Amino acid sequence: MFFPVFIPVQNRPILLVGAGQVALGKAEKLLLFKPQLHVIATNSLPQFNQWAQDGKLTLDIREFSMSDLEGYDIVIMAVDDIGLQKQVFEYCRERRILCNCVDVPEYCSWIFPALVKRDNFTVAISTGGKAPFMAGTLKKWIDQALPLELDDIVAKVDQFRQSSEVLSLKTATERGKKVITFAKQLLNDLKSQKPL
Repeated sequence: MFFPVFIPVQNRPILLVGAGQVALGKAEKLLLFKPQLHVIATNSLPQFNQWAQDGKLTLDIREFSMSDLEGYDIVIMAVDDIGLQKQVFEYCRERRILCNCVDVPEYCSWIFPALVKRDNFTVAISTGGKAPFMAGTLKKWIDQALPLELDDIVAKVDQFRQSSEVLSLKTATERGKKVITFAKQLLNDLKSQKPL
């Protein structure tokens, strides 16, 4: 079973091995969060070349070797080689490097969720690798159900949380109550305009 955890990846070194169709989907998700993404592959789809030209990732067109794993916090193996995936997973596990071998849950220390990503919040949906298609379908339903105004509400709550009105309160409990009351009011106002 996987526990849902959000970790900061902005400017974090991440290695993606493979630059085919499966890797493309993983890269698209990762690039939303601005990591230092490095891709190694023997060949690549044109989109990877474009991202490299745009400075969104670095791309090496060559064979992968185990020494490439050094210096990365997160590794994604998007290659069709179970033996290599197992070898990389064991290497990463021994060194406490987060590893995802695409479509092989037993060789994953984490999995990619389906994401609903807005500017100010993210919703992650997972079936724990049991039915990725269903997670994607749930993502579409949730994305359609969430009002677009929620993004602005999150921004307003964050701004209020950092205001002198909140920061002048003496305890975290008082601050939390004040922010929650403000957020609930905004959500109630939205709810009165249209059903959530």
